[in-house]
Amino acid sequence: MFRHGLRAAAFIGLAACGKEEPPSPECRSDLSLHDENNYHFSVALDLSTAPAAAGTNVSVDWSGFTQDFRGRPVDPADLDRVTVASFQLDHATLLERIGSNSVLMADVGVYYQVDTVGATTAQFDQFAILGNAFPFETEFVEGFAPTWLMTLWKKNELGVLEIASSQFLDPVPGGPATLAWGNEVANLTFEPDLTQPVVCAAANSPPYSLDWSGVQTDVNGAPFDDLTATSLRISHLPSADLAEVAGQLLQLDLIADQTYYADVYATRRLEDLSTAVTLDGQAFPGFSSSGTWLVDFSCTLLECFSPAPVLLVVVQAD
Repeated sequence: MFRHGLRAAAFIGLAACGKEEPPSPECRSDLSLHDENNYHFSVALDLSTAPAAAGTNVSVDWSGFTQDFRGRPVDPADLDRVTVASFQLDHATLLERIGSNSVLMADVGVYYQVDTVGATTAQFDQFAILGNAFPFETEFVEGFAPTWLMTLWKKNELGVLEIASSQFLDPVPGGPATLAWGNEVANLTFEPDLTQPVVCAAANSPPYSLDWSGVQTDVNGAPFDDLTATSLRISHLPSADLAEVAGQLLQLDLIADQTYYADVYATRRLEDLSTAVTLDGQAFPGFSSSGTWLVDFSCTLLECFSPAPVLLVVVQAD
């Protein structure tokens, strides 16, 4: 069984008895985002450790992998890449850095990959980087590195590689020469909190502009970096229940009935949100007053292991 631990943790705050509610935000067409608008979350990632034959041409079989660690269905033949890498970190430290998007290139020892579209198996002798084959006979051995991590990758709707699943490998003399990859090897518990102050947009009043120069830190507490948070997404969900929305936050690509995208590399402002478009090129028409609108920013670099957006705000349209 897939130990899917996605649990919503969004609670709608009620004003305490005898206290006045804060004033509603002014609804505008020129929208500004600030640190206080960003969501919060807690996350726990549990990865299995698979023993594998040290110094051997290990075979990996993911034909039984049908659900990624976000709980989304996957066709195993549609995966795009498998990677194997060593890290100069122990398991616990690497998991913490994955959860906070703080894995550094200096943490990586060696790295190899194989592109796998249409395949459901691969062997170590197919892995390479920049034309250099994976020397598994000398590197995938006891004592070479504290941690080995193998990862399945799949391209998202924008063609950006995202992690589908990962597991630790333990090189053991005489260990199994074949690894069978199932849904249970990765368990993600993601608990978002959407109770931060919303941004209020004037409903059906384009053109809209969006400015996020007031955001100083990302959701992980690191300085907000407009060179890595390069993908903006505007999503509409039919439900106005924030607790329900929070429980599905990592599956927005499946549940949103409207989604618009914009490349925001090295910028902190969009003068006209109609430059955000659907996958088939339809321009963002504006914020309607029904359902829930979310605006989020994601890192699209391979070292951004976490699936959580670095900035996400709720937009209320009145």
